[in-house]
This record gives sequence, structure tokens and C-alpha cells, in this order.
Amino acid sequence: MSTKRTLIRRSNGYYYLRDQSFGQDKWVSTRTKNKAEAMAIVIAGLEPKETTRRIDLSSFIPKILDYVSINSAPKTQEVYRLSLNALLAIIGDKPLIRIRAVDVDRFKAQRMSELSPVSVNIQLRTLRSAFNHAVRWEMIPRNPFAGVQMIRIPEKPPAYLSREQFRQLCDCIGDSWIRPIVVFAVYTGMRQGEILHLEWSQVDMARRVVHVTSTATFKTKAGKRRNVPLNQAAMDVLESRPQEHSRVFIYNRKPIRRDSLTLAFKRFVRQAGLPESIHFHSLRHTFASWLVQDGVSLYQVARLLGHANTRTTEIYAHLQPETMHDVVAKLGEGW
Repeated sequence: MSTKRTLIRRSNGYYYLRDQSFGQDKWVSTRTKNKAEAMAIVIAGLEPKETTRRIDLSSFIPKILDYVSINSAPKTQEVYRLSLNALLAIIGDKPLIRIRAVDVDRFKAQRMSELSPVSVNIQLRTLRSAFNHAVRWEMIPRNPFAGVQMIRIPEKPPAYLSREQFRQLCDCIGDSWIRPIVVFAVYTGMRQGEILHLEWSQVDMARRVVHVTSTATFKTKAGKRRNVPLNQAAMDVLESRPQEHSRVFIYNRKPIRRDSLTLAFKRFVRQAGLPESIHFHSLRHTFASWLVQDGVSLYQVARLLGHANTRTTEIYAHLQPETMHDVVAKLGEGW
């Protein structure tokens, strides 16, 4: 006997999936009075009893935060927390399955009036990722953030220091506790978190390399590991550091807080009269920019920075226009 499945609204207002197969008549509630929701469940080929449980946004938030606490770095966890709580405040606590594109657009419009376009895009991507997990966990049949458009942001070059500006900054810093960190950052291109959580066990002085890996207290970006070669300037910094703690960079025999380093660095930037756009992450841009200006390929720079591909590294491409002349010159050879 053939199988027949029909979506029917019963007298209680809820839609049921009627399954007539093998001479049996089975009714399964979709637990929704909305026809579009019920049809979406059936079209997606999901079991109503598993996918349409009333899971409110407020109940989903702790579940996804527990997940990212295990699988993501602390900074990423904070972005998830802020994004989800903002969504809850703007659209209210409603079942995940009732969150629509109009709710997404309302969230986007509200955040555009409160945050920078870059920050709004980060939150939109974060929420899209969060709801992808909800789909994977079969809490909802589709992701309401799947079709959201990111805000167009004009491309602008990354802020970095010229060699003269770097000398100017170092002169201003003098013998401050942040000087070794600043110098090490410029000559390795490592991220702030990677530097502050760097342990001596990750340093191979003989081979002049640092193994950037996740530890018990720190997770690298995307959990990836890479090897960072050390030039003489970076080696000099390490050789001057006391090995009295598992961490390489400490102050008063204690690990250094991210916010303490950020504030101290910004204070010296201002004292040196450098552009306000310079932040600690600009030291990573400085590392990459100097390499590109010296003729190092974007592929090699991407490897050193730990980028998955050169697409991210292409923001530095404008710094090497002179190398393009060598390329197009070959077109005229033989004439």
C-alpha cells in the first residue's frame, strides 16, 4: 500500500501531518498554528515532533553559549553573548521557529543606529552562525539570518606604522614594560592574545621559531596552529626575558591583562603624536606591510600571518604596485 502524507489543520487550530501508510492512520502534530511554519517543516523533511518543540530565544541562548565556550576563543564567546542578548532585547523572547526575516531586518536597522557598520556586520555573521547550529540541531527548519545582506563598507587600507613612526613610538615608550611586547609584535606579526598567552614551552630558541598553538588557557583563532620564524630582533627580545614564569611576557611576576596592554599602548601612541587610527593590532598590520613593501609575496605573508588564503592578505596588495611593472613588462618582450 502506498504512503500518503497530508498536512491538515484540525479543530484545535494546530496543523497535523497525517500519515496514511500500511493501512494505518497516524497523526503527528507540528505544534504550530501557522501554515507556513508547518509547511516548512514538511518540505524540509524533518520530523515535526523533533523540530517544532517550543524553544524560545531565551532558552536557546544559554545552549549556544555553552557550545561556543568549548569550541571558540573567549573573544568570540563575548561576541556571541553580546549579539544574542541584543537580538533578545530588540525582537523580544519568541520561539525560534517564529523568528522571521522582518525580525532580522528590525535587528539590523536598530543596530545600525547604535554601532559602526563593521560591528553590525560582525553581529549579523555571528547570529547567522548561531542559527546555523539551531538548524543543525533540528530546532528550526531554516535559518532566518541566511539571506541577510551585509552592510557595504568602503574598502580602506589598514593602519600601520612607517619605520620612522615606529622609531618615534619606541623613543616615546622608552624602558616601559610594554616595549618588549611592542617590538616582538612588529617583528613576528603575532596577535595580541597569542603574545600575551605565549608560553616558554612554545618557544624553540635553537630553531628560532615560535609554535603558536592552543593551550589550556588560550585558544588560537579557529583553533589553528602555525610556526612563526624569529628574526634577530625578536630573538633579542626573548633572550632578554626572565624565565621565572610559564608565560614569556609578564609584569610584576603576573600575566598581563589585555585591557592593560591596550590602554598603555594607546597612551604612548598619543604621546608620540601618531594617528588616532593606530591600535595594538596595527603592529600586526605593520609587520605585514613592511614585508610586502620589501617584495615578499602575498602568499608568503599569508602563511606568516596564519591566514587560510590570500584573500584576507590582499588588503596589503596596494603597497607593492611597483612589482606589477615587472609583470606587465614581460608582455613587451620580443618586440
